[in-house]
Amino acid sequence: MDGYEATRMAFSRIQNLDPENASKVMGLLLIQEHGEKEMIRLAFGSEALVHSVVVKAQNDLGLLPSNSSP
Repeated sequence: MDGYEATRMAFSRIQNLDPENASKVMGLLLIQEHGEKEMIRLAFGSEALVHSVVVKAQNDLGLLPSNSSP
């Protein structure tokens, strides 16, 4: 499997978890220079792995609701 195909599969999995922000999450992963190996890991890794990567990216992008109280 080449990097392009792995990236497409990883994007599809991310899109299943967060359709609204999938392109932002994937963009962040790509600008952080996640290589072909990481994309293959995301394409074939566990659902928990993909979920943790998505949550971390959402947090880094400020897409998660704040837990602070007034």
